[in-house]
Amino acid sequence: MLVHGSPGQALGADTTGETLLIAAILRQLLKDARSPHAQIREQITAWLADRDALHFWGEVVGLDAAVLQRYVQQALQRAARHA
Repeated sequence: MLVHGSPGQALGADTTGETLLIAAILRQLLKDARSPHAQIREQITAWLADRDALHFWGEVVGLDAAVLQRYVQQALQRAARHA
């Protein structure tokens, strides 16, 4: 098991590789959601509606596609409130 033990990290001291992968995906999605380019922001919306893509990434990170979609939507909503 991959463990990332950087002191003071936001995800906690005992973080699995899977958790870090999910965090990296969410960070990129949030970055893209804040892009000044409308086309990039539209791709995020399209990705969230693409069940095949969500299923693929859900398999990669070990989550059901609906759960992954909910996590991403919640993260995007939090980002919008803090923008």
